[in-house]
Amino acid sequence: MSHKANVSIEQVVSSGPGLAFIVYPKAISLMPFPHFWAITFFFMIFLLGIDSQFVTCESGMIIDLKITYLFIFSMYFVFI
Repeated sequence: MSHKANVSIEQVVSSGPGLAFIVYPKAISLMPFPHFWAITFFFMIFLLGIDSQFVTCESGMIIDLKITYLFIFSMYFVFI
């Protein structure tokens, strides 16, 4: 990309979310079969988002279960 634009690599690539949604799609469009790679790339981003949501829900449930069982067992030991 920097070769085609006649600029240095530092001016083309920047870190952060712009890298995933600006630079990678442009690089994918320069590859052979760009439609296949574009669909694959954005499907991967979608699956990563779904996976992040599952982790958030699972960790919330684990914390809730720990608090519930801690409360139940503390009540049990208080009455003994």
